[in-house]
Amino acid sequence: MKVAILMSGGIDSTVSALLLREQGYEVTGLTMVHLEREAGEKAARIANELKIEHKVVDLREAFQSAVADYFCTEYEQGHTPNPCVKCNEEIKFGLLLKAALDLGADKVASGHYARIDYDDKSQCYRLMKGLDPRKDQSYFL
Repeated sequence: MKVAILMSGGIDSTVSALLLREQGYEVTGLTMVHLEREAGEKAARIANELKIEHKVVDLREAFQSAVADYFCTEYEQGHTPNPCVKCNEEIKFGLLLKAALDLGADKVASGHYARIDYDDKSQCYRLMKGLDPRKDQSYFL
């Protein structure tokens, strides 16, 4: 089974990639570049050390138009925008998920501290808060 791991170059996604690889998954690191191109270099070095494939997805233009421009426009109009909501909807669970699927990934993982649960009634997975509320990162997803 092929898993795309969203790699930032930080410890959480690195350990997640390592654990997935050790469990026998075919792991591909996927790094989103949304501000500076160099952002993917650390993740690429780590992927090389882990001996996993790594791809950089350049989403700078999409991030600018979908998130940054939205934030500025809303703020100028006196609103209090939440850029994370737009980024999650259009970038992480939109374009980045599409990139993972285009690579042939069966699953997508990240190093975020959160849980997933399968709801039999709706036959859908649900994103759940982490067990430790002090560490929960479900909000960022």
